[in-house]
Amino acid sequence: MLDESASNGILVWGIFVPISANGRRAWPDEIKAMAAERVGAGSEIVDVAREIGANESLVAKWVRGAPSKISTQGFVELTRPREARKPQFATAPGQSDLRIRLGDTEISVPPGYPPAHLAEVIKAVRDAP
Repeated sequence: MLDESASNGILVWGIFVPISANGRRAWPDEIKAMAAERVGAGSEIVDVAREIGANESLVAKWVRGAPSKISTQGFVELTRPREARKPQFATAPGQSDLRIRLGDTEISVPPGYPPAHLAEVIKAVRDAP
């Protein structure tokens, strides 16, 4: 939401965005983060850009530069294997490793393994032919 009534700048989502003499906007980091968050929540880049009066490519750049939610939350999307078998989770006797079986592939995950790395491994196994 834009409010053009502010002098030498505009209000976007209640935050002042200064405009220089040559017409360039100095987008605050808070606006960039909010725009990336909205896109991450499902809004289209074009809609967010139009709402705040920014160029679509600029908003896309903010989204690409935003921190990944996978690394902070430790979640990864899992889909059913092509054979329609469910992943099997098991712990071997006397071990505390987590074993994940996806089709013919088994992944052994030691305690404390970084969630972001595990997400990359699972994505690679899932996307393999």
